Amino acid sequence: MVKVEVDVNPATVNFRELLPAEKKSESVEVTNLSSDPLKINSITSPHDFISVDLSGHKLPVTLKSNEKMNFKVGLDAAVMKEKTWGQVIIGTNNTHTPEITLHLTGRVRLEDQTPNGAQNAAQAPLPQVTYSEQAQKLFPLYSYVLNNVSQNLAGCNIGQCLPMKAFIQVLVDQKVPEGKITEAIKQIYGPGAVAASAASPAVKAQPRPSLRESIQNELKGDDQKAKLELFVMSYCPFGVRAENALEKIMAEFGSKLDLQLYFIAQSKATDSHTADSASASADKPLDSFASLHGPQEVEEDFRQVLIQKHFPEKLVPYLNLRNQNIKTSDWKECATKAGIDLKKMEEFIAAKESQQLFKENLTRAQLINIHASPTLFINNVRYQGGFK
Repeated sequence: MVKVEVDVNPATVNFRELLPAEKKSESVEVTNLSSDPLKINSITSPHDFISVDLSGHKLPVTLKSNEKMNFKVGLDAAVMKEKTWGQVIIGTNNTHTPEITLHLTGRVRLEDQTPNGAQNAAQAPLPQVTYSEQAQKLFPLYSYVLNNVSQNLAGCNIGQCLPMKAFIQVLVDQKVPEGKITEAIKQIYGPGAVAASAASPAVKAQPRPSLRESIQNELKGDDQKAKLELFVMSYCPFGVRAENALEKIMAEFGSKLDLQLYFIAQSKATDSHTADSASASADKPLDSFASLHGPQEVEEDFRQVLIQKHFPEKLVPYLNLRNQNIKTSDWKECATKAGIDLKKMEEFIAAKESQQLFKENLTRAQLINIHASPTLFINNVRYQGGFK
């Protein structure tokens, strides 16, 4: 059961590994934590390998405060093939979170791949665990990992998928000394986790540095620079908020910051052996890509990639103008005001190599398993704070 609380965005369902012809489903529970009624208008997915079972509900459904709704989501490995993630979108009347993003992750095992015993153990469902007092002493390790390790535990490598608290309890039950448990946590989750082992669960964590403080900490010294890698969807309201926050900081620190935008989208599966699909791809090359907020978002992602490549000094001014009303179709006015040559821009849009440039940009997020917009790395370290 995956629980989704409205105003918490996004949530993740991890299916881990599927056999080539396997179908898996998981229950999802949506809870309205607001004091106002919540209307769920739609539950859909843009991906053909994802199914949604409303479990008898007819939409729209209105949930009272603290009321819950259950439905199921599923993956079809035969259709999914080499893909590793997809999304389900829950459309609501919540003004703060009109769309709740539910990420589905997993991978299809190749025919010749046989997981070893440790991997099988990691995938096996765990029984209900009762945590002993001795195990709970080590739970600050868990709290540290949950808050500080960039790799999401729900989407971690297959050898790391045992829930950490249950893993600690298993070692305690086997009478493993606490020092060796700490060392095991260090090996699996990183050396930073060990520093938390001496902390008391009652001690409050120190507040995280703000976005500006995190960047400024990387700029100590006259020659220091900071590389900012921002993963976004151009129509995502949270992504727009992050870009707006970074624009102000870049205006302050100027050439000391190197901003690179990477976009979160997918290449659609197409049958390249048919003349019809080849013709459609040639006429509308962006139709071979899919993004959470639809084809208009793909087009805007594409434009921003080209501006970043060919007019890098104009990217931030363009974003500053475009994000004032991102979902309008009139991007040309913003481009003109930002000083972008529209004639050259149209030529870049029509060029065949531009589609390859866009595909390469999307590959970055796919390679490091980034699904959430926004996600920011500052000098290769994932930023964990907000974008105010």
